[in-house]
Amino acid sequence: MEGMEGMEAVAHNPPALKQQLDKAQKRGFSLIEAAIVLGVVGAVIGTIWVSAANMYESWRINQYADAMLSIRKCVQNKFPRLECDYTTLCLPTTDEGYLTETKFFDDIGCIPRDIIVRDNNRYEDVFGGRFVVILYGGRLHPWAKPNTVAQCAKLAHRIARSVTSNELNYIQVGVNVHTNYKSRSLQDWTSYCKNDGRDVILDFKD
Repeated sequence: MEGMEGMEAVAHNPPALKQQLDKAQKRGFSLIEAAIVLGVVGAVIGTIWVSAANMYESWRINQYADAMLSIRKCVQNKFPRLECDYTTLCLPTTDEGYLTETKFFDDIGCIPRDIIVRDNNRYEDVFGGRFVVILYGGRLHPWAKPNTVAQCAKLAHRIARSVTSNELNYIQVGVNVHTNYKSRSLQDWTSYCKNDGRDVILDFKD
């Protein structure tokens, strides 16, 4: 009865009813505002996360490109002239032969192990893509196969910007060779990696 009397009091007191309605309306606005704020914060955090992930990937790809270029310098210091009479070099062009050659360069300390790791009978880059180093025609060929088109394009683009035409004969992406690699844009490399294949093969000069 007391509750009913209170309801009746409110019903017969318009100012009291208006106050209660105002309070309910304010609570409703507060919930909507909180939801909006949470949505904005979530969107900002998501954007920061994606941006940070892209920056990290680009940083690792730059390291990967530098590592591929450093292999040639390391091998040159140990063998001024690359010839096929070194044990296990210039093997048949098979997966087993590629692995044996890569092991050879690894054993002499020319595979940067912070970027390229050996997983059982396979060498992988920091993203899990396949990697080998082969000697063909008396020239050194680091050969990477990134997992994604974006990684392939960024790797080729970084290498092209980091070398001179005196160091590298060409960059091969997929099945096609690019001798004028210095003039290629990131968009060009993206198209090559998408249409021709994700293999990135370097042909160093003697």
